[in-house]
Amino acid sequence: ATAGILQYASRTLNIPLAPFHAARRAISDVAWLLEGMTDRKLWDSPLPPLCPSVMKSFRQWRAAVLSAPPRKIVEAQQPQLVLITDASDDGWGALAFDEHG
Repeated sequence: ATAGILQYASRTLNIPLAPFHAARRAISDVAWLLEGMTDRKLWDSPLPPLCPSVMKSFRQWRAAVLSAPPRKIVEAQQPQLVLITDASDDGWGALAFDEHG
């Protein structure tokens, strides 16, 4: 779950992912190993210890996410939309135009 949260937060906060290659590679390797497991009980087992460089990469990634400035979300404006409809015995039709035409 931590890996998914870090990935999501990095994308949301526009944090470059390249500096955390070691951690992201470890995520990929563990996912590949889990995918090949036939005994699903092992999925809940603790991970084997990760090497110091991977742990350092995870700590740096977490620090980057926690220290990033918050991203401001601008409230979306309501679109100005013009809708024209017409119907006859043979069918119906509609055209919709926004401010861009």
